[in-house]
Amino acid sequence: MHVHSHALHCVISLLLFPILGISANPGEKVVETTATALKPININDFEAGIGVYRRATEDFSHLDPNTQAQLIYGRPGNDGQLLLANMTLYAPDGLQVVMMERFEPLTSAVDCKGDDGEMSLTFKSQDVFDYAIKTWSFINEAQDERFLLIANHDGCGPDDERQPYL
Repeated sequence: MHVHSHALHCVISLLLFPILGISANPGEKVVETTATALKPININDFEAGIGVYRRATEDFSHLDPNTQAQLIYGRPGNDGQLLLANMTLYAPDGLQVVMMERFEPLTSAVDCKGDDGEMSLTFKSQDVFDYAIKTWSFINEAQDERFLLIANHDGCGPDDERQPYL
């Protein structure tokens, strides 16, 4: 299974700007704000951290393309606080989205290190592979059919960024 990354360039990252003593009164000193970069948090890890656990059975539905995807970003804040952003991504022009971090537990290997802009996936079982082929086969039915796969995997894009593949 190969997915290309060269057809779309987009970086999904967030900056959080805390407001520090900003005043609208003339003559008052204004404290400048600083940006805090939030990093991607794997949704499966996030849910496990807050006590949400999936059933022990393999859930192939995470391979299904959807019209939207949930993206969690965060980082440690001051005084033990945690800064979090929970985003819903709606892909443009009816493009469907698959979040690799959701189905990654169904894979045994992911290779994004080639110079060809392709990703190779190896699934843990023939059943998962067959489901992926059946679910993603619509991209072979017409030349303009495609979906957006968003990777949050080491080596599949710049560090601390999600990487889209089309």
